[in-house]
Amino acid sequence: MSDATAAIIVAAGRGTRLRPLTDNCPKCLLRLTHETILERMLKCLISYEVQPIVVAVGYMADKVQKCVSALKNTNEANLKIAFNKDYHQTEATYSIHLAMKQIEGQKSVLIVDGDLVIDNWLVDKVLRTKGSSALVDLSRAPTDEDAKVKLSEGRIVDVGKHIKKNEAGGVWVGMARLTGAFMHYFIEQVSREDLWKDWWSEPLRCVMRREPLQIVETEGRFWTEVDTLQDLIVARNHCEKEEQGLGNGTLS
Repeated sequence: MSDATAAIIVAAGRGTRLRPLTDNCPKCLLRLTHETILERMLKCLISYEVQPIVVAVGYMADKVQKCVSALKNTNEANLKIAFNKDYHQTEATYSIHLAMKQIEGQKSVLIVDGDLVIDNWLVDKVLRTKGSSALVDLSRAPTDEDAKVKLSEGRIVDVGKHIKKNEAGGVWVGMARLTGAFMHYFIEQVSREDLWKDWWSEPLRCVMRREPLQIVETEGRFWTEVDTLQDLIVARNHCEKEEQGLGNGTLS
Protein backbone atom coordinates (compact mmCIF):
# COMPACT_ATOMS: atom_id res chain seq x y z
CA MET A 1 0.00 0.00 0.00
CA SER A 2 2.80 2.41 0.84
CA ASP A 3 5.06 1.22 -2.04
CA ALA A 4 8.04 0.99 0.34
CA THR A 5 7.72 4.60 1.46
CA ALA A 6 9.88 5.64 4.40
CA ALA A 7 8.81 8.38 6.82
CA ILE A 8 10.41 11.15 8.83
CA ILE A 9 8.53 12.64 11.77
CA VAL A 10 9.94 16.01 12.79
CA ALA A 11 9.64 16.10 16.59
CA ALA A 12 12.71 17.95 17.89
CA GLY A 13 11.10 21.28 18.80
CA ARG A 14 10.28 22.71 22.22
CA GLY A 15 6.64 23.74 21.72
CA THR A 16 7.06 27.01 23.62
CA ARG A 17 3.55 28.25 22.75
CA LEU A 18 2.14 25.36 24.79
CA ARG A 19 4.01 26.18 27.99
CA PRO A 20 3.68 25.24 30.82
CA LEU A 21 2.40 21.93 29.37
CA THR A 22 5.69 21.48 27.51
CA ASP A 23 7.97 22.50 30.38
CA ASN A 24 8.38 18.84 31.34
CA CYS A 25 6.96 17.10 28.29
CA PRO A 26 7.86 17.38 24.59
CA LYS A 27 4.92 18.55 22.48
CA CYS A 28 4.67 15.31 20.52
CA LEU A 29 4.08 13.42 23.78
CA LEU A 30 1.10 15.48 24.89
CA ARG A 31 -1.79 13.11 25.49
CA LEU A 32 -4.87 13.13 23.30
CA THR A 33 -7.02 10.43 24.91
CA HIS A 34 -5.36 7.10 25.68
CA GLU A 35 -2.40 7.87 23.42
CA THR A 36 -0.03 10.73 22.65
CA ILE A 37 0.23 12.76 19.44
CA LEU A 38 3.33 10.80 18.41
CA GLU A 39 1.87 7.39 19.29
CA ARG A 40 -1.20 8.12 17.18
CA MET A 41 0.87 9.01 14.12
CA LEU A 42 3.31 6.12 14.54
CA LYS A 43 0.48 3.58 14.85
CA CYS A 44 -1.14 5.02 11.73
CA LEU A 45 2.06 4.80 9.68
CA ILE A 46 2.79 1.29 10.94
CA SER A 47 -0.72 0.19 9.93
CA TYR A 48 0.00 1.37 6.37
CA GLU A 49 3.30 -0.54 6.33
CA VAL A 50 5.42 2.59 6.08
CA GLN A 51 9.03 1.73 6.89
CA PRO A 52 11.47 2.65 8.10
CA ILE A 53 10.07 5.47 10.23
CA VAL A 54 12.66 7.90 11.57
CA VAL A 55 11.67 10.19 14.43
CA ALA A 56 13.85 13.31 14.59
CA VAL A 57 14.24 14.22 18.27
CA GLY A 58 15.92 16.99 20.24
CA TYR A 59 14.05 18.57 23.14
CA MET A 60 13.66 15.98 25.93
CA ALA A 61 14.94 13.36 23.52
CA ASP A 62 15.12 10.64 26.18
CA LYS A 63 11.35 10.76 26.74
CA VAL A 64 10.62 10.56 23.02
CA GLN A 65 13.11 7.71 22.59
CA LYS A 66 11.38 5.79 25.37
CA CYS A 67 8.02 6.15 23.62
CA VAL A 68 9.48 5.04 20.27
CA SER A 69 11.25 2.05 21.84
CA ALA A 70 8.05 0.88 23.52
CA LEU A 71 6.14 0.97 20.23
CA LYS A 72 9.01 -0.69 18.39
CA ASN A 73 9.04 -3.60 20.83
CA THR A 74 5.25 -3.94 20.82
CA ASN A 75 4.73 -3.77 17.05
CA GLU A 76 8.08 -5.14 15.83
CA ALA A 77 8.20 -2.05 13.63
CA ASN A 78 11.20 -0.56 11.85
CA LEU A 79 11.50 2.60 13.94
CA LYS A 80 14.63 4.72 14.18
CA ILE A 81 15.81 7.84 15.98
CA ALA A 82 17.74 10.81 14.57
CA PHE A 83 19.08 12.96 17.39
CA ASN A 84 19.44 16.69 16.76
CA LYS A 85 21.64 17.80 19.64
CA ASP A 86 21.56 21.34 18.25
CA TYR A 87 17.75 21.60 18.30
CA HIS A 88 17.91 24.79 20.36
CA GLN A 89 19.74 26.65 17.58
CA THR A 90 18.58 24.87 14.42
CA GLU A 91 15.22 24.19 12.79
CA ALA A 92 13.34 21.36 11.09
CA THR A 93 15.54 21.41 7.97
CA TYR A 94 18.55 20.27 9.99
CA SER A 95 16.52 17.57 11.75
CA ILE A 96 15.39 16.26 8.36
CA HIS A 97 18.99 16.37 7.08
CA LEU A 98 20.05 14.11 9.96
CA ALA A 99 17.08 11.78 9.50
CA MET A 100 17.67 11.43 5.74
CA LYS A 101 20.99 9.74 6.48
CA GLN A 102 19.06 6.81 7.97
CA ILE A 103 16.87 6.18 4.93
CA GLU A 104 19.49 6.17 2.18
CA GLY A 105 18.39 4.05 -0.75
CA GLN A 106 14.66 4.64 -0.22
CA LYS A 107 12.71 5.65 -3.32
CA SER A 108 10.22 7.85 -1.49
CA VAL A 109 9.78 9.52 1.87
CA LEU A 110 6.80 10.88 3.77
CA ILE A 111 7.71 13.93 5.87
CA VAL A 112 5.36 14.72 8.74
CA ASP A 113 5.30 17.51 11.30
CA GLY A 114 5.47 15.96 14.76
CA ASP A 115 2.51 17.94 16.09
CA LEU A 116 0.07 16.86 13.37
CA VAL A 117 -3.18 15.17 14.37
CA ILE A 118 -5.00 13.97 11.30
CA ASP A 119 -7.68 11.62 10.04
CA ASN A 120 -5.97 8.38 9.00
CA TRP A 121 -7.83 8.37 5.68
CA LEU A 122 -5.79 11.39 4.61
CA VAL A 123 -2.51 9.62 5.33
CA ASP A 124 -3.64 6.75 3.14
CA LYS A 125 -4.63 9.21 0.41
CA VAL A 126 -1.18 10.84 0.39
CA LEU A 127 0.56 7.45 0.30
CA ARG A 128 -1.56 6.34 -2.66
CA THR A 129 -0.86 9.47 -4.72
CA LYS A 130 1.69 8.88 -7.46
CA GLY A 131 4.56 11.34 -7.67
CA SER A 132 5.62 14.01 -5.19
CA SER A 133 2.70 15.62 -3.42
CA ALA A 134 1.61 17.53 -0.32
CA LEU A 135 -1.56 17.75 1.72
CA VAL A 136 -3.38 21.07 1.39
CA ASP A 137 -6.62 22.41 2.86
CA LEU A 138 -8.26 24.37 0.05
CA SER A 139 -11.36 25.34 2.04
CA ARG A 140 -9.88 26.79 5.23
CA ALA A 141 -9.45 30.56 5.38
CA PRO A 142 -5.74 31.15 6.08
CA THR A 143 -4.45 33.25 8.97
CA ASP A 144 -1.18 35.16 9.22
CA GLU A 145 0.24 32.32 11.35
CA ASP A 146 -0.65 29.59 8.85
CA ALA A 147 1.86 28.22 6.39
CA LYS A 148 0.14 28.94 3.10
CA VAL A 149 0.56 27.66 -0.44
CA LYS A 150 0.60 29.46 -3.76
CA LEU A 151 -0.84 27.53 -6.67
CA SER A 152 -0.29 27.61 -10.42
CA GLU A 153 -2.12 25.36 -12.86
CA GLY A 154 -3.35 23.23 -9.97
CA ARG A 155 0.08 22.62 -8.45
CA ILE A 156 2.00 24.01 -5.48
CA VAL A 157 4.71 26.46 -6.53
CA ASP A 158 5.42 28.14 -3.18
CA VAL A 159 4.84 27.51 0.53
CA GLY A 160 5.36 29.47 3.73
CA LYS A 161 4.03 32.08 6.12
CA HIS A 162 5.40 34.83 3.87
CA ILE A 163 2.61 34.31 1.34
CA LYS A 164 -0.10 36.95 1.64
CA LYS A 165 -3.55 35.72 2.57
CA ASN A 166 -5.11 37.16 -0.58
CA GLU A 167 -2.54 35.30 -2.69
CA ALA A 168 -2.89 31.96 -0.92
CA GLY A 169 -4.56 29.06 -2.67
CA GLY A 170 -4.80 26.99 0.49
CA VAL A 171 -3.30 26.09 3.87
CA TRP A 172 -0.31 23.78 4.20
CA VAL A 173 -1.14 20.82 6.44
CA GLY A 174 2.34 19.57 7.38
CA MET A 175 2.64 16.35 5.38
CA ALA A 176 4.38 15.73 2.05
CA ARG A 177 5.47 12.64 0.15
CA LEU A 178 8.58 13.11 -1.97
CA THR A 179 9.86 10.75 -4.62
CA GLY A 180 12.04 10.60 -7.72
CA ALA A 181 13.86 13.74 -8.85
CA PHE A 182 12.01 15.93 -6.35
CA MET A 183 13.27 13.80 -3.45
CA HIS A 184 16.81 13.86 -4.87
CA TYR A 185 16.84 17.66 -5.15
CA PHE A 186 15.27 18.01 -1.69
CA ILE A 187 18.04 15.93 -0.12
CA GLU A 188 20.57 18.24 -1.78
CA GLN A 189 18.84 21.30 -0.33
CA VAL A 190 18.52 20.03 3.26
CA SER A 191 22.26 19.38 3.16
CA ARG A 192 22.89 23.12 2.80
CA GLU A 193 24.17 24.51 6.10
CA ASP A 194 22.74 27.95 5.31
CA LEU A 195 19.21 26.47 5.50
CA TRP A 196 19.61 24.58 8.77
CA LYS A 197 17.99 27.35 10.79
CA ASP A 198 14.91 27.38 8.55
CA TRP A 199 11.65 25.46 8.58
CA TRP A 200 11.49 22.76 5.90
CA SER A 201 9.46 25.01 3.62
CA GLU A 202 12.73 26.66 2.54
CA PRO A 203 14.33 23.59 0.93
CA LEU A 204 10.92 22.76 -0.55
CA ARG A 205 10.73 26.23 -2.12
CA CYS A 206 14.17 25.75 -3.66
CA VAL A 207 13.07 22.49 -5.29
CA MET A 208 9.71 23.88 -6.42
CA ARG A 209 11.53 26.38 -8.62
CA ARG A 210 12.37 23.32 -10.73
CA GLU A 211 9.37 21.11 -10.10
CA PRO A 212 6.00 21.97 -8.50
CA LEU A 213 4.24 19.66 -6.04
CA GLN A 214 0.96 17.90 -6.66
CA ILE A 215 -1.96 18.80 -4.38
CA VAL A 216 -3.67 16.24 -2.19
CA GLU A 217 -6.87 17.87 -0.93
CA THR A 218 -8.12 17.33 2.62
CA GLU A 219 -11.73 17.17 1.38
CA GLY A 220 -13.11 18.41 4.70
CA ARG A 221 -11.44 15.65 6.71
CA PHE A 222 -10.07 16.42 10.17
CA TRP A 223 -6.59 17.77 10.73
CA THR A 224 -4.88 20.17 13.09
CA GLU A 225 -1.34 21.04 14.05
CA VAL A 226 -1.12 21.36 17.82
CA ASP A 227 0.55 24.72 18.35
CA THR A 228 -1.69 26.18 21.08
CA LEU A 229 -3.86 24.99 23.96
CA GLN A 230 -6.95 25.55 21.82
CA ASP A 231 -5.47 23.32 19.11
CA LEU A 232 -4.89 20.61 21.72
CA ILE A 233 -8.48 20.87 22.96
CA VAL A 234 -9.79 20.56 19.39
CA ALA A 235 -7.59 17.52 18.76
CA ARG A 236 -8.66 15.85 22.00
CA ASN A 237 -12.34 16.45 21.29
CA HIS A 238 -11.99 14.90 17.84
CA CYS A 239 -10.15 11.85 19.18
CA GLU A 240 -12.74 11.34 21.93
CA LYS A 241 -15.56 11.38 19.37
CA GLU A 242 -13.57 9.05 17.14
CA GLU A 243 -13.12 6.53 19.94
CA GLN A 244 -16.81 6.72 20.80
CA GLY A 245 -17.74 6.08 17.19
CA LEU A 246 -19.35 9.51 16.91
CA GLY A 247 -16.96 11.08 14.44
CA ASN A 248 -16.93 10.61 10.67
CA GLY A 249 -13.40 11.91 10.11
CA THR A 250 -14.53 15.40 9.13
CA LEU A 251 -13.86 18.80 10.66
CA SER A 252 -17.43 19.22 11.86
